Amino acid sequence: MIIAAILALGLPVPAAQRIHNSWRSSDLTESDWASLKAGGERHLEAQLLDTGVLRVSNIHFEIGETELSPESHEVLDKVGRILMRRSMLKVEVAGHTDNVGSRASNQELSERRARAVRRYLISRYPKIRHQLVVPVGYGEDHPIASNDKAAGKAKNRRVEFVVLNEDELLKVAQMRAYRAGQ
Repeated sequence: MIIAAILALGLPVPAAQRIHNSWRSSDLTESDWASLKAGGERHLEAQLLDTGVLRVSNIHFEIGETELSPESHEVLDKVGRILMRRSMLKVEVAGHTDNVGSRASNQELSERRARAVRRYLISRYPKIRHQLVVPVGYGEDHPIASNDKAAGKAKNRRVEFVVLNEDELLKVAQMRAYRAGQ
């Protein structure tokens, strides 16, 4: 069912299969990411709906700070519009850091950054119900790359949007599959 909805996006079958197989892990290849990013907001929404996770690496903060940089607004505005359209989704805003600094300071920083993202979305998109956007900081505890090199550290500094009410995802997938079959 979900794979049919992914195929309806026009992605090649191998990419659609990898997206389907990465339901919770979001381990897409660079080629898959390029396909998803090319379509902008529509593909970000598809990623969130099809995997339950939207991993965003282009939300930026100054080192050690919680104020969003202006270049972050474009992707956050896309996320905001998606959350307005998908108003029944309960989403965790998960803040992550690299391992520079103490574990405690990274934990606090990730929590404050997650709250800053939530604050931006709710202030800019007041129709988003604040109780459905839950900020959580994970600090350095869930790296997706090695922290040994700068490139790995950059990947670990990220914000993810994780759907918490997966029953809503199932409803959306069923509706999309039904529409694709018509």
